[in-house]
Amino acid sequence: MKSDLVTTLIGDHKTFPPRHRVFNVLLIVGTLMSFSAVIINYFLDLGTPSIIVPFVFGFMVLGLYLASRKERMYELPATLSTILLSFFFFPVMWLINGGTKGGIPYYFIINAGVIGILLTGLKRLVTFLLFIIVVIMLIVIEYWMPHLIVGYQSEAARYYDLSFGFFICLFANVLFISTLIDNYEKERQKAKNYLMEIKKQSKEIAIKNRKLERSYVRLKEAKERTEQLNRLLTEEKQKLQKLSITDYLTGTFNKEYIITRLKEEIQLSHLSRKKLTVALIDIDDFKKINDTNGHLFGDYALQRIAKI
Repeated sequence: MKSDLVTTLIGDHKTFPPRHRVFNVLLIVGTLMSFSAVIINYFLDLGTPSIIVPFVFGFMVLGLYLASRKERMYELPATLSTILLSFFFFPVMWLINGGTKGGIPYYFIINAGVIGILLTGLKRLVTFLLFIIVVIMLIVIEYWMPHLIVGYQSEAARYYDLSFGFFICLFANVLFISTLIDNYEKERQKAKNYLMEIKKQSKEIAIKNRKLERSYVRLKEAKERTEQLNRLLTEEKQKLQKLSITDYLTGTFNKEYIITRLKEEIQLSHLSRKKLTVALIDIDDFKKINDTNGHLFGDYALQRIAKI
Protein backbone atom coordinates (compact mmCIF):
# COMPACT_ATOMS: atom_id res chain seq x y z
CA MET A 1 0.00 0.00 0.00
CA LYS A 2 2.83 2.41 0.92
CA SER A 3 4.72 1.54 -2.26
CA ASP A 4 1.58 2.13 -4.34
CA LEU A 5 1.10 5.56 -2.74
CA VAL A 6 4.72 6.56 -3.41
CA THR A 7 4.44 5.36 -7.02
CA THR A 8 1.22 7.34 -7.44
CA LEU A 9 2.85 10.51 -6.12
CA ILE A 10 6.25 10.42 -7.85
CA GLY A 11 5.65 8.02 -10.76
CA ASP A 12 6.87 4.49 -11.48
CA HIS A 13 10.51 3.85 -12.36
CA LYS A 14 9.57 2.41 -15.77
CA THR A 15 7.84 5.60 -16.93
CA PHE A 16 9.84 8.28 -15.07
CA PRO A 17 13.66 8.38 -15.14
CA PRO A 18 15.43 8.63 -11.71
CA ARG A 19 16.08 12.40 -12.03
CA HIS A 20 12.43 13.01 -12.88
CA ARG A 21 11.25 10.98 -9.86
CA VAL A 22 13.57 12.95 -7.58
CA PHE A 23 12.20 16.15 -9.10
CA ASN A 24 8.65 15.04 -8.25
CA VAL A 25 9.77 14.39 -4.67
CA LEU A 26 11.29 17.89 -4.57
CA LEU A 27 8.05 19.47 -5.77
CA ILE A 28 5.98 17.58 -3.20
CA VAL A 29 8.34 18.56 -0.39
CA GLY A 30 8.47 22.15 -1.70
CA THR A 31 4.68 22.39 -1.67
CA LEU A 32 4.43 21.05 1.88
CA MET A 33 7.28 23.29 3.05
CA SER A 34 5.68 26.39 1.53
CA PHE A 35 2.25 25.89 3.08
CA SER A 36 3.67 24.77 6.44
CA ALA A 37 5.87 27.91 6.42
CA VAL A 38 2.70 29.98 5.97
CA ILE A 39 1.22 28.43 9.12
CA ILE A 40 4.43 28.71 11.15
CA ASN A 41 5.09 32.30 10.10
CA TYR A 42 1.51 33.24 10.92
CA PHE A 43 1.65 31.88 14.46
CA LEU A 44 5.11 33.35 15.01
CA ASP A 45 3.80 36.72 13.82
CA LEU A 46 6.68 37.21 11.39
CA GLY A 47 4.79 39.70 9.27
CA THR A 48 2.48 39.68 6.26
CA PRO A 49 5.21 39.32 3.57
CA SER A 50 6.55 36.15 5.23
CA ILE A 51 3.05 34.68 4.92
CA ILE A 52 2.12 35.86 1.42
CA VAL A 53 5.41 34.88 -0.28
CA PRO A 54 5.42 31.17 0.70
CA PHE A 55 1.67 30.99 0.12
CA VAL A 56 2.00 32.20 -3.50
CA PHE A 57 5.10 30.09 -4.05
CA GLY A 58 3.29 27.00 -2.74
CA PHE A 59 0.64 27.26 -5.45
CA MET A 60 3.33 27.83 -8.09
CA VAL A 61 5.18 24.69 -6.99
CA LEU A 62 1.92 22.76 -6.96
CA GLY A 63 1.32 23.81 -10.58
CA LEU A 64 4.83 22.70 -11.55
CA TYR A 65 4.19 19.35 -9.84
CA LEU A 66 1.01 18.79 -11.85
CA ALA A 67 2.88 19.59 -15.07
CA SER A 68 5.69 17.23 -14.10
CA ARG A 69 3.60 14.32 -12.81
CA LYS A 70 0.47 14.46 -14.93
CA GLU A 71 1.88 15.86 -18.18
CA ARG A 72 5.28 14.13 -17.69
CA MET A 73 7.14 17.37 -18.41
CA TYR A 74 10.64 17.75 -16.96
CA GLU A 75 12.99 20.27 -18.57
CA LEU A 76 10.78 23.37 -18.35
CA PRO A 77 9.39 22.71 -14.82
CA ALA A 78 12.86 21.78 -13.54
CA THR A 79 14.43 24.95 -14.97
CA LEU A 80 11.62 27.15 -13.66
CA SER A 81 11.85 25.55 -10.22
CA THR A 82 15.57 26.21 -9.86
CA ILE A 83 15.17 29.79 -11.11
CA LEU A 84 12.29 30.51 -8.73
CA LEU A 85 14.06 28.98 -5.75
CA SER A 86 17.52 30.40 -6.42
CA PHE A 87 16.74 33.93 -7.55
CA PHE A 88 13.32 34.82 -6.18
CA PHE A 89 11.87 32.78 -3.34
CA PHE A 90 14.92 32.16 -1.12
CA PRO A 91 16.50 35.61 -1.63
CA VAL A 92 13.19 37.30 -0.76
CA MET A 93 12.73 35.04 2.27
CA TRP A 94 16.28 35.91 3.34
CA LEU A 95 15.38 39.59 3.40
CA ILE A 96 12.02 39.25 5.16
CA ASN A 97 12.85 36.32 7.45
CA GLY A 98 15.87 37.29 9.50
CA GLY A 99 18.75 36.72 7.06
CA THR A 100 21.61 34.75 8.60
CA LYS A 101 19.88 34.81 11.96
CA GLY A 102 16.94 32.72 10.65
CA GLY A 103 16.51 29.31 9.07
CA ILE A 104 16.77 30.38 5.42
CA PRO A 105 20.55 29.68 5.13
CA TYR A 106 19.74 25.99 5.70
CA TYR A 107 17.46 26.07 2.66
CA PHE A 108 20.25 27.64 0.59
CA ILE A 109 22.36 24.52 1.21
CA ILE A 110 19.49 22.28 0.11
CA ASN A 111 18.96 24.50 -2.95
CA ALA A 112 22.58 24.02 -4.04
CA GLY A 113 21.93 20.27 -4.05
CA VAL A 114 18.72 20.81 -5.99
CA ILE A 115 20.65 22.67 -8.71
CA GLY A 116 23.12 19.80 -8.90
CA ILE A 117 20.37 17.17 -9.16
CA LEU A 118 17.91 18.80 -11.54
CA LEU A 119 20.16 20.58 -14.03
CA THR A 120 22.96 19.30 -16.25
CA GLY A 121 25.94 20.60 -18.16
CA LEU A 122 26.38 24.30 -18.79
CA LYS A 123 22.93 25.14 -17.44
CA ARG A 124 23.87 23.65 -14.07
CA LEU A 125 27.24 25.49 -13.94
CA VAL A 126 25.81 28.90 -14.90
CA THR A 127 22.87 28.60 -12.50
CA PHE A 128 25.12 27.56 -9.61
CA LEU A 129 27.60 30.39 -10.19
CA LEU A 130 24.78 32.94 -10.37
CA PHE A 131 23.31 31.46 -7.20
CA ILE A 132 26.68 31.88 -5.43
CA ILE A 133 26.75 35.52 -6.54
CA VAL A 134 23.23 36.03 -5.14
CA VAL A 135 24.25 34.50 -1.78
CA ILE A 136 27.33 36.76 -1.59
CA MET A 137 25.22 39.82 -2.41
CA LEU A 138 22.70 38.93 0.31
CA ILE A 139 25.47 38.55 2.89
CA VAL A 140 27.02 41.88 1.83
CA ILE A 141 23.62 43.60 1.99
CA GLU A 142 22.98 42.23 5.47
CA TYR A 143 26.42 43.33 6.65
CA TRP A 144 26.40 46.87 5.22
CA MET A 145 22.65 47.59 5.31
CA PRO A 146 21.23 45.50 8.17
CA HIS A 147 18.12 47.71 8.28
CA LEU A 148 16.94 46.02 5.04
CA ILE A 149 16.64 42.68 6.83
CA VAL A 150 13.31 42.12 8.58
CA GLY A 151 14.08 40.64 12.01
CA TYR A 152 12.08 38.61 14.48
CA GLN A 153 9.62 39.95 17.01
CA SER A 154 11.30 37.98 19.79
CA GLU A 155 14.20 35.61 20.42
CA ALA A 156 11.75 32.78 20.98
CA ALA A 157 10.21 33.35 17.54
CA ARG A 158 13.67 33.24 15.99
CA TYR A 159 14.48 29.91 17.66
CA TYR A 160 11.15 28.44 16.65
CA ASP A 161 11.67 29.45 13.02
CA LEU A 162 15.31 28.37 13.11
CA SER A 163 14.39 24.95 14.49
CA PHE A 164 11.61 24.53 11.95
CA GLY A 165 13.92 25.31 9.04
CA PHE A 166 16.67 23.08 10.43
CA PHE A 167 14.49 19.99 10.83
CA ILE A 168 12.68 20.55 7.52
CA CYS A 169 16.04 20.67 5.74
CA LEU A 170 17.18 17.52 7.57
CA PHE A 171 14.01 15.76 6.45
CA ALA A 172 14.35 17.01 2.86
CA ASN A 173 18.01 16.00 2.73
CA VAL A 174 17.24 12.45 3.88
CA LEU A 175 14.30 12.19 1.48
CA PHE A 176 16.27 13.38 -1.56
CA ILE A 177 19.25 11.16 -0.85
CA SER A 178 17.13 8.09 -0.08
CA THR A 179 15.15 8.62 -3.31
CA LEU A 180 18.37 8.90 -5.29
CA ILE A 181 19.80 5.78 -3.66
CA ASP A 182 16.59 3.80 -4.17
CA ASN A 183 16.49 4.73 -7.85
CA TYR A 184 20.18 3.93 -8.19
CA GLU A 185 19.67 0.52 -6.57
CA LYS A 186 16.77 -0.27 -8.88
CA GLU A 187 18.81 0.63 -11.93
CA ARG A 188 21.79 -1.33 -10.59
CA GLN A 189 19.60 -4.37 -9.92
CA LYS A 190 18.16 -4.11 -13.40
CA ALA A 191 21.67 -4.01 -14.87
CA LYS A 192 22.67 -6.92 -12.64
CA ASN A 193 19.74 -8.98 -13.88
CA TYR A 194 20.67 -8.20 -17.47
CA LEU A 195 24.25 -9.24 -16.79
CA MET A 196 23.13 -12.50 -15.17
CA GLU A 197 20.91 -13.24 -18.15
CA ILE A 198 23.79 -12.56 -20.53
CA LYS A 199 26.07 -14.84 -18.51
CA LYS A 200 23.41 -17.55 -18.52
CA GLN A 201 23.01 -17.29 -22.27
CA SER A 202 26.79 -17.29 -22.69
CA LYS A 203 27.04 -20.53 -20.71
CA GLU A 204 24.31 -22.10 -22.80
CA ILE A 205 26.08 -20.99 -25.96
CA ALA A 206 29.40 -22.32 -24.64
CA ILE A 207 27.82 -25.70 -23.87
CA LYS A 208 26.30 -25.85 -27.34
CA ASN A 209 29.63 -24.88 -28.87
CA ARG A 210 31.43 -27.67 -27.00
CA LYS A 211 28.84 -30.16 -28.19
CA LEU A 212 29.26 -28.91 -31.72
CA GLU A 213 33.02 -29.19 -31.48
CA ARG A 214 32.75 -32.83 -30.31
CA SER A 215 30.29 -33.45 -33.12
CA TYR A 216 32.68 -31.94 -35.65
CA VAL A 217 35.47 -34.21 -34.43
CA ARG A 218 33.32 -37.32 -34.76
CA LEU A 219 32.01 -36.21 -38.15
CA LYS A 220 35.31 -35.02 -39.60
CA GLU A 221 35.29 -37.63 -42.31
CA ALA A 222 31.85 -36.46 -43.37
CA LYS A 223 32.84 -32.80 -43.56
CA GLU A 224 30.93 -31.99 -46.72
CA ARG A 225 27.81 -33.59 -45.33
CA THR A 226 28.22 -31.66 -42.09
CA GLU A 227 28.60 -28.37 -43.95
CA GLN A 228 25.50 -29.16 -45.95
CA LEU A 229 23.59 -29.96 -42.75
CA ASN A 230 24.83 -26.74 -41.17
CA ARG A 231 23.56 -24.76 -44.13
CA LEU A 232 20.22 -26.48 -43.85
CA LEU A 233 20.11 -25.86 -40.11
CA THR A 234 20.91 -22.18 -40.65
CA GLU A 235 18.17 -21.88 -43.24
CA GLU A 236 15.69 -23.65 -40.97
CA LYS A 237 16.70 -21.47 -38.06
CA GLN A 238 16.07 -18.39 -40.15
CA LYS A 239 12.73 -19.79 -41.26
CA LEU A 240 11.78 -20.62 -37.67
CA GLN A 241 12.91 -17.21 -36.51
CA LYS A 242 10.82 -15.58 -39.23
CA LEU A 243 7.84 -17.81 -38.38
CA SER A 244 8.16 -16.96 -34.68
CA ILE A 245 7.74 -13.23 -35.30
CA THR A 246 5.42 -13.18 -38.34
CA ASP A 247 1.86 -14.14 -39.16
CA TYR A 248 1.71 -17.21 -41.43
CA LEU A 249 -1.17 -15.83 -43.51
CA THR A 250 -0.11 -12.25 -44.24
CA GLY A 251 3.63 -12.37 -43.56
CA THR A 252 3.37 -9.31 -41.30
CA PHE A 253 4.84 -9.19 -37.79
CA ASN A 254 2.76 -10.96 -35.16
CA LYS A 255 1.30 -9.50 -31.95
CA GLU A 256 4.07 -10.78 -29.64
CA TYR A 257 6.81 -9.20 -31.77
CA ILE A 258 4.87 -5.93 -32.15
CA ILE A 259 4.33 -5.67 -28.37
CA THR A 260 8.04 -6.33 -27.76
CA ARG A 261 9.06 -3.63 -30.25
CA LEU A 262 6.50 -1.20 -28.82
CA LYS A 263 7.95 -1.65 -25.33
CA GLU A 264 11.45 -0.97 -26.70
CA GLU A 265 10.29 2.12 -28.60
CA ILE A 266 8.33 3.43 -25.59
CA GLN A 267 11.38 3.03 -23.35
CA LEU A 268 13.60 4.68 -25.98
CA SER A 269 11.07 7.53 -26.26
CA HIS A 270 11.17 8.09 -22.50
CA LEU A 271 14.97 7.98 -22.36
CA SER A 272 15.41 10.34 -25.31
CA ARG A 273 12.41 12.48 -24.26
CA LYS A 274 11.04 12.35 -27.80
CA LYS A 275 7.45 11.80 -28.83
CA LEU A 276 6.37 8.39 -30.09
CA THR A 277 3.62 7.99 -32.71
CA VAL A 278 1.76 4.74 -33.39
CA ALA A 279 -0.49 4.33 -36.47
CA LEU A 280 -3.25 1.70 -36.48
CA ILE A 281 -5.12 0.54 -39.60
CA ASP A 282 -8.57 -1.05 -39.41
CA ILE A 283 -10.41 -2.89 -42.18
CA ASP A 284 -13.99 -1.66 -42.25
CA ASP A 285 -16.80 -4.23 -42.69
CA PHE A 286 -14.35 -7.13 -42.84
CA LYS A 287 -16.98 -9.50 -41.46
CA LYS A 288 -19.19 -8.63 -44.43
CA ILE A 289 -16.38 -9.70 -46.78
CA ASN A 290 -16.18 -13.09 -45.08
CA ASP A 291 -19.94 -13.54 -44.95
CA THR A 292 -20.49 -12.52 -48.57
CA ASN A 293 -17.50 -14.07 -50.36
CA GLY A 294 -16.30 -16.72 -47.90
CA HIS A 295 -13.32 -16.98 -45.56
CA LEU A 296 -10.88 -17.97 -48.31
CA PHE A 297 -11.59 -14.71 -50.08
CA GLY A 298 -11.31 -12.95 -46.70
CA ASP A 299 -7.83 -14.47 -46.30
CA TYR A 300 -6.95 -13.29 -49.79
CA ALA A 301 -8.15 -9.79 -48.93
CA LEU A 302 -5.97 -9.77 -45.80
CA GLN A 303 -2.96 -10.84 -47.83
CA ARG A 304 -3.51 -8.13 -50.43
CA ILE A 305 -4.01 -5.40 -47.81
CA ALA A 306 -0.90 -6.54 -45.93
CA LYS A 307 1.10 -6.45 -49.17
CA ILE A 308 -0.11 -2.94 -49.96
